[in-house]
Amino acid sequence: MKTHLITGAAGFIGSYLAKYLLQEGDTVLGVDNFTLGKNETVYQLKQFDTFKFIELDLSSESSVEVLIKEFHYEKIDVVWHMAANSDIRGYINGPQVDINNTLMTTVNISKFVDKRNIDTIVFASSSAVLGSSNRPLRENDGPALPQSYYGAMKLASEGYISATKSYFLKNYYIFRFPNVVGPNMTHGVIFDFIEKLKVNNSKLDVLGDGNQRKPYIHVEDLTSGMLHYIEKNLSNEIFNITPNDSGIKVKRIAELVSEELGVSPKINYENKEYGWLGDVTNYSYDNSKQLSNGWSPKFSTEEAIKKSIKENLI
Repeated sequence: MKTHLITGAAGFIGSYLAKYLLQEGDTVLGVDNFTLGKNETVYQLKQFDTFKFIELDLSSESSVEVLIKEFHYEKIDVVWHMAANSDIRGYINGPQVDINNTLMTTVNISKFVDKRNIDTIVFASSSAVLGSSNRPLRENDGPALPQSYYGAMKLASEGYISATKSYFLKNYYIFRFPNVVGPNMTHGVIFDFIEKLKVNNSKLDVLGDGNQRKPYIHVEDLTSGMLHYIEKNLSNEIFNITPNDSGIKVKRIAELVSEELGVSPKINYENKEYGWLGDVTNYSYDNSKQLSNGWSPKFSTEEAIKKSIKENLI
């Protein structure tokens, strides 16, 4: 049995990962500042005797000593760094949101890893680090030219974690996520569409022209993929975790959400290609490295979308 520290443990991905590991019989130490995380999620995780949680803002340098004090008696095997500004539209509040909640949380959790002599850190990165491309994104593509503050701080975090290998870190795993969907979502296109249609099911306003095409992966598959690489000890590399398809258009997601809700709204699209500043409107992943390492997801993009819509209507 292992002990895992998960940052962002009250959030969508972090809480799913925590529950999975707890069900496997492991111990999970959770950290979150509740920017997007939910108190009820932590309450559910506290039903496990092997779950411990502290509320903490990891963007503050003082958080390092707090973590050391709180968990001084725990032998931590791996740190899963899931905390970040996970809403790419954080530009609304300026770059400081991404600097604090993505880059500085990475710097500070890395300091904790160093001071506690922890062997392994797992980092949740993103396709956004690479910006736009006319071909499926590969792990070794370059130059990396992000076009959002979100992507820039994810890229900076990748670089920082990579650099720590020269000084103290034994193993890192950098996983580049596409759009992740599943139960208990706190934001994203499915969440937005459901919330809008709950308020008014006669119309649906969509950001962008609806032709944005992106891959989506279910959090169940995401968790399976990450654990696959870790169990095979394929450390100190970058991995795409992706569905085996080119994605889905926003227009199709709007149709699927409306169908599941049993409504026929007037769907209003904007007269522009992108949904927000910094939006990468069309991308897909190259999955060759994934397949060569013996892992493949259970769900296609559309299957993941359909499953997630049902899960968020429960």
